Amino acid sequence: EYPYPISEVILIDQNQEEHTKYESKQPKFHEVLARNVDDEKLKTAEKDFESRTYDEKKKAHRNRGEVMEVDLHMHEILDDDRGLSPADMLEVQLKHFERMMKRAEEGRVNRLVLIHGVGQGVLRNEIRKALSEYYPNCTFHDASYQEYGYGATEVIIR
Repeated sequence: EYPYPISEVILIDQNQEEHTKYESKQPKFHEVLARNVDDEKLKTAEKDFESRTYDEKKKAHRNRGEVMEVDLHMHEILDDDRGLSPADMLEVQLKHFERMMKRAEEGRVNRLVLIHGVGQGVLRNEIRKALSEYYPNCTFHDASYQEYGYGATEVIIR
């Protein structure tokens, strides 16, 4: 036996119809969060999540002359990446890369430095694969070792 608050207990009698309704109820993620988090914290969390993942105007890079630097490390994109699988993290990083490429093209930026880190090279390889396949107006190479070490790719947009 486990103690539960009476507000969380659901009475189910032997009626099969009620039992079926109970099993088919799928709460929405927002509803589950709303039960466990007060409204103010929920609004703050939603605003923070949206601003870090979908806001096109977010300043996630810094311009230096004509060079646009974009840091693709997870801690620069999201405050909290707990619960994300490596595949999910890679997807977030690639979407951020695509947004920043679009932004660079729209802003007529000639050079873009993508800081991806060294690691196992998965993100680096995916970025270079995407550049080769989807950005024919771009060339790329390793960025300056003196400035970025081995963990960055420089993109020239023609």
